[in-house]
Amino acid sequence: MDAFHLASIVSKYVDIATLSEDAVDFIQGIVEKISPQEFITCVSIMTDKTEEDVKKEVSLEILTAFIEGLKMNQIISLISFYKNFGF
Repeated sequence: MDAFHLASIVSKYVDIATLSEDAVDFIQGIVEKISPQEFITCVSIMTDKTEEDVKKEVSLEILTAFIEGLKMNQIISLISFYKNFGF
C-alpha cells in the first residue's frame, strides 16, 4: 500500500518515456516540481517516520533520505509497475 502511495505521488513528476540518464537531473526534476507537503509525505513513507518527525530533521538529512529512498524503492520500476495498473 505504501509503495503505491509513494508511486502515486512521484509518478506525477516523472515521465518514464523521457528519463534523463543523469541521476542528478532526474532527482532535481522531481525536487523542483514536488510540493513541500508531498516531499515530506514521500520521505515519511520511505523512512517509516511520522511526518512530524521528518519535519524535525535537518533539511540535508531529509533530502538525503529522499534520494536514498528513491534508490531503495527502485522508483523507476515502481512507477512503471504502478502505471501498468492504469493509475
